[in-house]
Amino acid sequence: MPPTRYSHSRLSCYETCPFQYKLKYVDRVEATLGTTIEAFVGSTVHRSLEWLYSLARDGRVATRGELVEKYEALWKAEWNDDIRIIKKELGVENYRSNGQKWVKQYWDRYQPFHQGITIDLECQVDIDLPGGRKVMGYIDRLEKVGNKHFVVHDYKTNRKLPTSDETANDRQLALYALGIQQRYPDLEKIDLVWQFVRLDEEVWSQRTDEQLRTMARETTTLIETIEAKV
Repeated sequence: MPPTRYSHSRLSCYETCPFQYKLKYVDRVEATLGTTIEAFVGSTVHRSLEWLYSLARDGRVATRGELVEKYEALWKAEWNDDIRIIKKELGVENYRSNGQKWVKQYWDRYQPFHQGITIDLECQVDIDLPGGRKVMGYIDRLEKVGNKHFVVHDYKTNRKLPTSDETANDRQLALYALGIQQRYPDLEKIDLVWQFVRLDEEVWSQRTDEQLRTMARETTTLIETIEAKV
């Protein structure tokens, strides 16, 4: 049997609640609750920006109005009544218009989207860890900005910015960096950027080779713990 391929979210699930991990990944119990509207808005914004850069990569810059139309079309196509609204006082229209506002301000800031060359979108990365363990992830956008210099972009719709410690110690970003390093071993620099579209802010970081080795060892240890206990 091939080794289990983990993900950052799967590992985080165990760290948060081992019992929930068992229900979801071992017993395969299907969740009865639908997705939250916050997650739905985030997904719709992500897919709108993916569409935007897929056009830009082929030499066509979408207008601001076209991006809004794409956002609205995705919202309409994917919306369903099982989506949960926890904060009832805000209402669906508030969430929809907020997402629209975020893609507009993103367009305003970054157009005409030629800061670098988009290498891939929703880029799957497979990360090899010590002991034959494997982790996979999806990078929102992988960009080349110079000779042997790539940037990993991860879109966020969070309400607040991370602390410097949270940025420096984030495992998901480190896994992305390791995966890209393994795929493109000739790279000399990999930047990691969280793009907080709600807040119109960027948070940049890097990882040293030693930090990546430490993260890889710690992640392997976590996987060994999971497999021993679940």
